[in-house]
Amino acid sequence: MTNRERLFKVNDKYCQRELNRRKQLGFYDMEDPVDVEKNRQKVYGSLFVNTYECNEALGGREEGGWTYEYGEPMESVYFDTYLEAKLSLKKIRDKWMLRNKEENRRPTSSVSCDGYYKTYLETHYASPFSNYSPWE
Repeated sequence: MTNRERLFKVNDKYCQRELNRRKQLGFYDMEDPVDVEKNRQKVYGSLFVNTYECNEALGGREEGGWTYEYGEPMESVYFDTYLEAKLSLKKIRDKWMLRNKEENRRPTSSVSCDGYYKTYLETHYASPFSNYSPWE
């Protein structure tokens, strides 16, 4: 599991707790699906299914060398509701995984990787990322 997936999982747990708290306080009717979805939207905010072309770069030669992952945005799809986003995530992820296969792309852990498409459910529009943070 990548850091991005871990971050969304933590955010997802927080949102679930907030939805349960709202339900206990009587802010919405659990029987009404429209009301449930409106409250989900308030808690989660905007949702995007973002796809990145990811790769690893050499960070330095210290202690045998180290690498970091970076990604360039390929596609960003906005969804009004959490339900729509969750349902579409698998379809969009499958589309990009098929493209990985068709183009014979190898995962980022491979030495011969020249870019690998990864899809995430996020709360922001896709932008270039890097998990490298200098220690200086």
